[in-house]
Amino acid sequence: MKHLKYLFLALSFVLIGACGGSKDEPNSKKEEVKQKVKFEIKNNVLVSATVLEPNTHIDIPEGVEEVADYVFNFNKNVTSVNIPSSVKRIGKEAFANSGLQSITLPKNVKYVGKGAFARIEMLESVNISTGIKEIYDNCFSHCKHLKKITLPNTLTTIGENAFLGCERLEKIELPKSLRKIKFAAFSSSGLREIHLPVDLEHIEVSAFSFCDNLKTLSFWDKLKWERGALDFSKNIEHIYAYVEEPPTKKWNFLNSFFGTLHVPKYSLEKYKEKFQNVNFKIEAIK
Repeated sequence: MKHLKYLFLALSFVLIGACGGSKDEPNSKKEEVKQKVKFEIKNNVLVSATVLEPNTHIDIPEGVEEVADYVFNFNKNVTSVNIPSSVKRIGKEAFANSGLQSITLPKNVKYVGKGAFARIEMLESVNISTGIKEIYDNCFSHCKHLKKITLPNTLTTIGENAFLGCERLEKIELPKSLRKIKFAAFSSSGLREIHLPVDLEHIEVSAFSFCDNLKTLSFWDKLKWERGALDFSKNIEHIYAYVEEPPTKKWNFLNSFFGTLHVPKYSLEKYKEKFQNVNFKIEAIK
């Protein structure tokens, strides 16, 4: 009987151990999933994040109002991110040099810091919802695979070097709200054509310089060009100037222009009289 008693007790311990193991297993798995991303949040600000595995999708927790400077900088493990509607600010270089492939900024984001998405090698598309008024300096600079970007109708300013070196960005639709394009904003980009909005007022030095693929440009009469805005973009074939009166001084970019300048039909003779002995043709806009 004693032997049977001991055998029964031993079997009981084995069964209890097995049951205990089955309870712990789900908990360990759940903790492992949590450990893929470690967030540190202080006063609704995401101040740091540790991403432990490659090809990780990030869900920034709802309630976070700001992503601090450099949070995901140089983290190649981050390939996609969901930014909740609670986020209002994204800090300087917050996602720079990361592994992101696409970005959608929700409408409540009002501020995106300098270089926030700079030098992201695999980034191909960006969608910026209504709300952003300025794209700050270097925001998307040297995103060499960026092909598509949607800009909001609230945008008024594109900052310095914002799209510098975006070699595969062949076209972009600039919103009617845009008023200013700053220094080297699209320099060395892959743009093939640029149609500047009617109410654009100011283009700074080198804004579209070194755009080797640029073939077509159009602009309107409110626009003030700074000297050198198109420097070294030597392959332009057609310029459409929707400007009634020829400029007092020849636009600087015409000095190295060998294509066709298209002007309003009723102003054709004025332009021909103004620009004589030039290297380009002058024709009426059809």
